[in-house]
Amino acid sequence: AHSSRHPRIRSGRPASAAFGLATALSGAARMTPAPTPAPSATSDESRWIGIGLGLAGSIAINTGNNLQSYGMHKLEMRVIEDCIEKGQPPPAAHTIKIKPRESWTWIVGTCIFVSGSLMNFASFGFAPQMLLASLESIQFVTNVFFGRCFMGRSITWTMYFGTLLTVLGTVLTVEFSTDRSAPKDTVQDLVDLWSNWVWLAYLGFVLAAGFTINALYARKKRQRELGVVVNPSVMALLYAIYSALFGTLSVVFAKILAVLVSVWLNNKVNIWTDWFLYVALLGWLVLMLVWLFRLNSALSMFDPIFVIPLLQANFIFFAIVSGGIYFEEFNYMSTTKWLGFCPGVCIIFVGIYLLSPPEDASDGRRSEGRQG
Repeated sequence: AHSSRHPRIRSGRPASAAFGLATALSGAARMTPAPTPAPSATSDESRWIGIGLGLAGSIAINTGNNLQSYGMHKLEMRVIEDCIEKGQPPPAAHTIKIKPRESWTWIVGTCIFVSGSLMNFASFGFAPQMLLASLESIQFVTNVFFGRCFMGRSITWTMYFGTLLTVLGTVLTVEFSTDRSAPKDTVQDLVDLWSNWVWLAYLGFVLAAGFTINALYARKKRQRELGVVVNPSVMALLYAIYSALFGTLSVVFAKILAVLVSVWLNNKVNIWTDWFLYVALLGWLVLMLVWLFRLNSALSMFDPIFVIPLLQANFIFFAIVSGGIYFEEFNYMSTTKWLGFCPGVCIIFVGIYLLSPPEDASDGRRSEGRQG
């Protein structure tokens, strides 16, 4: 009887030990946090393709802007010349009403602008948003060139130096920008990014700041109508900030759409039946139309050589911020990258400030301010 119990004791020990080991491993698994998903990394080849498309798109956009402005300027001059030929006093600049579509120059400029926008859209599928946003500062170089060669602007040495600083700042931001961002391998990855409290806080800031700036702009507009002298540069600044706050959200949606197309092509995921695709498409269309409307309005209300750099400077800044927050690109910036990236952005803005034309270089729109 004693010997018959002994085998059961020996056979029970391995069973109980295995059960204990399994329990311990199960408990450890429950206590161990899930691994953090690997960030999306951009290859060097993809990065350079994005840079090339971004540069070409930015140059085309600025060229289109200037041609649009040039076309509207020629229409205004035609109205003034017609009045002079009829022996009538020429109207004030802010009272002239024109139809831009009557100018072939404006139409060509619009086509070039749209082509540049498409190239910019394509670039979002290849490189991080904060990198591509900083590339738009190259527009200031083409803006100065166009102002001198086509609009007859007087370009000072200070403005040339500002152009040099702008290019230098752009090089720094490109060199020190990150090539990593939050995982974007599925549609759900993009949806989950909307639950980031930092992104939600930024959207709240955009709404609050937009409301405040719009109220200040309306107040100064009323003061001007009452005969109070209002600095047109301040009006232009308020207009530009408000436009860029909401306009750059279209860049986020454009990047989302580009990533969705990449997910569809590379990961074979069916995005066409997902509601998020159509929400992103609608958001991009609405915000892009708002940006284009305000951009074209600015060209007819302010001096283009002043307001275009101002608009693009704000656009670059808020595009960097919005993309860095939503796609969590800031999360993967090392201290070294921050030390190179932030001075680069600051240098860009110093260059933009130096690009501001002197009062005697204005075409009249800056001083008379056809602010709408």
